[in-house]
Amino acid sequence: MDILFSIIIYASRTNRVYFRDCIESVVAQDYPAFELIIIDENPGTDLSRIVSEFFPDDPRIIYRHLRRPAGRAWAYNYAIDTARGQYYVLHGQHDRLSSNALSLIAAEAQKEQGFAVCYTDCDELDGGDRVNPRFKSDLNIELLRQTNYIGAAFAIRASSFVGLGKFRTELSFFPEWEFLLRAVGRRAKVSHISSLLFHIRPDDGLTPDDPGEAAAWRKEQKETEKKKMREAVTVVDASLRALGISAGVSAGSRPDTVRVTYDGGAWDIKRDSFLLLKDKNVRVLSRHAVERLFGCLNQPGVAAVGCRFVGSGLSVENAGYIFDTNGVAFPACHGQSVFGPGYGGRISLRQDVSAVDLSFCLIDRKFYERCGGFDGQLVGRDIMTDFFLKAAAAGRRVVYEPAVTVYRGHQDLKSSGDSNSALLDRWKKRIRRGDPYYNPNLPMGLSNYTLE
Repeated sequence: MDILFSIIIYASRTNRVYFRDCIESVVAQDYPAFELIIIDENPGTDLSRIVSEFFPDDPRIIYRHLRRPAGRAWAYNYAIDTARGQYYVLHGQHDRLSSNALSLIAAEAQKEQGFAVCYTDCDELDGGDRVNPRFKSDLNIELLRQTNYIGAAFAIRASSFVGLGKFRTELSFFPEWEFLLRAVGRRAKVSHISSLLFHIRPDDGLTPDDPGEAAAWRKEQKETEKKKMREAVTVVDASLRALGISAGVSAGSRPDTVRVTYDGGAWDIKRDSFLLLKDKNVRVLSRHAVERLFGCLNQPGVAAVGCRFVGSGLSVENAGYIFDTNGVAFPACHGQSVFGPGYGGRISLRQDVSAVDLSFCLIDRKFYERCGGFDGQLVGRDIMTDFFLKAAAAGRRVVYEPAVTVYRGHQDLKSSGDSNSALLDRWKKRIRRGDPYYNPNLPMGLSNYTLE
């Protein structure tokens, strides 16, 4: 039996040309089992005429016009109340869908475990061109607490939506982010499809041409950005409080990001709860380094926390590690500027990773003892990969903390054929699936996290 999708579009301050382009991309899907619900709060009935004139014979399109503006969250809830689909797909009014988007989402839904929420990679539309591809990580809890890297376009299983609750109508800018944080906090199954299926149009084409009107519009935009930031801080702070996590939340240094500072003040009286690993040739450059690492480690479910390593020339030596399908580990963002954010904020934003550098890190003592520690039969980076694969297998997270920076001179950790074979014998099935925190569309090797 085919899955029926309910695609939901909220329309406000709509560009008519882009809107028609959006609907055309939905109608052109190679997966026909869907209904398209358009909730329009624009004054007038221009969109209704577009639907009736250009798509007159498609019964899958359902158009609703609101008498008064109610906001995006209310519109989503209103549409879902009448939707017939087993899955809902949120889609922007000016964006496009790849023709195979619903087919791939349906295939993901039909897997053994299915999903509660599913998101995909996306890129941006600049006129008729596709630019700025955003190749995303699999579910990354730490990153999601600082920015909605998933975005506002994703699919939700209807039965899961009932359990998670509706979108918060009091939120004007980030109802999707709040919903995603709530879903993750309740351990809903979140899936990621590594394919560019949503094409986002960041510029709605609504900037006034008149100089006077444009100045007023820019002033309004500045005020809107301030309101957005206040709402973002409120959303993340409420999410952390609901989980019982003690942290400070403030505006981030980049648009639509927040800064989360975990409370690690008790590290000196809880020394027995963690292991601090530090090589002799490592020099710590950040103040309160152990306190900051302990703040991350003190969260439920975290097995280890590492930091940013820099080398000579103000470049990144590693921001944690990634591994390929042969189990070979590579330093993340190697050689990139220490002052840059990195691809998708990979250098500057705290996030979950597959492995961190053992030369300076904190490890949960109980987990270390329970998993048997490091394998003495392995050498080089295989020791690191093996240990952190144990953490992943136990459902524990490994966190990269960029607020702590250390310097280390040249290091050459070599593996061996026997060591790599032993690693693959133990973890072959898991390793062959690839690094969950590294998108397979990005290049593997030392030139990682680039679009070269």
